Amino acid sequence: AFSPWFFPRPAGARGPLRGHPPETQMASPAQTLQAATPKEESSASTNEVLDDDNEVVEDLESQVAGPSESTWHPSADSDGIKEPPSPALRKTIGASKRAPGDAGRCHRRCPCGLSRRCSACLVAFGVVLLTVAAVLWPRPVDWEVTQIVIEDEALYGLVGAITDPAFKGTAGIELDAVVEAQNRNMIGARVGEGTFVVTHGPHTLAVATTQPLVVRKQETSVIKAHSVSTITPEISSYLMDVLPPKNQLTVVASGQLPATVGAMSLTVHVDCEVDVNVLLIMRPDMRNQMVTGHRCQYRLSR
Repeated sequence: AFSPWFFPRPAGARGPLRGHPPETQMASPAQTLQAATPKEESSASTNEVLDDDNEVVEDLESQVAGPSESTWHPSADSDGIKEPPSPALRKTIGASKRAPGDAGRCHRRCPCGLSRRCSACLVAFGVVLLTVAAVLWPRPVDWEVTQIVIEDEALYGLVGAITDPAFKGTAGIELDAVVEAQNRNMIGARVGEGTFVVTHGPHTLAVATTQPLVVRKQETSVIKAHSVSTITPEISSYLMDVLPPKNQLTVVASGQLPATVGAMSLTVHVDCEVDVNVLLIMRPDMRNQMVTGHRCQYRLSR
């Protein structure tokens, strides 16, 4: 029997002969030489390229390092001296040598706003600032009159001055008041003597002073005030016009108190509208209910 490879190969046929796998077929000497030649040429050209790249890198590194006593000399093909590399070239070579992981880091020369760590610091600082502002922000003080003390003689003089149309003299009236104030703030203070002026319309009805005290954080403090009123014929006539028929007044009490918070000295400004039922002063058991309402505004200054 004849093997199929003995039969002549048809003209124009491609691929391996039938019956012989590609790995078992023998190549001709010409094919072997032709297959080996490109590889050798490719390897030689690759070595040449690598040698050229190494020379370029070494030349750039020598320029970055700067001229030394042994390398900085007049060039053989130029009339001058070799100039040191420019800052731009130094930066380019330095960037080429940087490790891949350094690209995402924020160096000292980078803007802090581009760093994640700096951004986190800014966010944390903002949170702390808002927390401090929420803690130290002044909150209004809740207060109420718990006791009013007036001498009987002064009380009779006040009633006579207000109800007598023929009043021509001057009556001085003094009274003491006790006020409980609830401090809702997170800080306390030492408060000095305060001064308040009580007015209604164009007239001054009383001048009150408060005693110094220590206000503790989130606690109730007792404020003692002493008020002095001077009733003149003009004020007597004015009160007889505005009191009837309800015998109630809405007076304005404005004043200021010096306060010390730690090592900082402040001035507390207070402006209040106070609703007063005047008739209750005649009843000792209900005098502490004379103030039926108040609306206050507070502000601080240095």
